[in-house]
Amino acid sequence: MSHTNPLQLTLAYVVATAGLQEVVFAISSGQARELFSEAAGVGLEAVTSCARAPWADQYTADRRVPARVRVAHGLSVACACCGAAANDGPGACFDEYQAYCSQECLIKHDEHIQVREVALLEAREVALALWPEARVVKVDELGGRYRVHFMFGSPERHAFWFADDDQVQVAPVDIEAWADFNRRMRLSRQI
Repeated sequence: MSHTNPLQLTLAYVVATAGLQEVVFAISSGQARELFSEAAGVGLEAVTSCARAPWADQYTADRRVPARVRVAHGLSVACACCGAAANDGPGACFDEYQAYCSQECLIKHDEHIQVREVALLEAREVALALWPEARVVKVDELGGRYRVHFMFGSPERHAFWFADDDQVQVAPVDIEAWADFNRRMRLSRQI
């Protein structure tokens, strides 16, 4: 019995509405239309076209097509910083995956990324200072807030904490284990 890699079944499609075009990776045009309408927040009836895009099949594993490639195939792209059109005009700049309408937007976007990375690192460090026995598994940004996911206790349990909040979120079944762990961590900080 031969096993087929699911990525081998996935193909690229360009799906569009009256004002939006996107490359979607799916196993059929019907699925591509559904995925697009869900992601774009529009009904299926708003989809005006769905065509195979064999030129984008090579990006199936990443599920993203570089902006420069999108532009080369006639798709519009928006500036990753300000949202303005960033097609291959005189001021357009590209990095590996994104486009920028100007050099200024590229610089501003890079600065924002650097500030974000510093804030994520700081959130991680604060969490480890508060709970030194925790194992941080992920730090992300959600709605402008920095969230630290970590494991605590034995057996390990999952919790997350927003850096701007005093409350740690744990599953209801883990509330007692969290209270014990947190009490131990507070006592260790007082020594």
